[in-house]
Amino acid sequence: MSQEKLFTPERKITEDGAAWVARDCGKELSPLGRRVANMLEEVFSGIYHIDKAIQRTDWTDQWVITIRVSRDLSTFDSDYLTKLVLAAHDHAIRVEISACNMQCVKIQFHARTREGQIYQRHPAIEQVVEAYRARHPYSQQAKEAA
Repeated sequence: MSQEKLFTPERKITEDGAAWVARDCGKELSPLGRRVANMLEEVFSGIYHIDKAIQRTDWTDQWVITIRVSRDLSTFDSDYLTKLVLAAHDHAIRVEISACNMQCVKIQFHARTREGQIYQRHPAIEQVVEAYRARHPYSQQAKEAA
């Protein structure tokens, strides 16, 4: 299968998510809030696609941004989970997903850097894939068999 058909086509991002949250929602954003809003802009092909969650989110926190969303998160069709993981590694933001209630999940975002202790850093996706392949050689066999 060609690379073009793996993911749904994306619109070109013409504005960052932080600018949209500040302008259209009248919200103040911390530096972490700006990073998270811009990351979510990429993940959801427009942060306005999760607009109800945006209004309820405290974007000013310096340590953690918590957002509650009622979206399907999966790895391929409706591939928001895959995009969230890739974007988290690109932006060096730790993402934690937990149950919120029967209709929503809670997603928490914590700022990280590329270097430091395990609780301070967040590796690039290439490092994660390499480490995973080294620890799980069976996964490579399964990939080749598929």
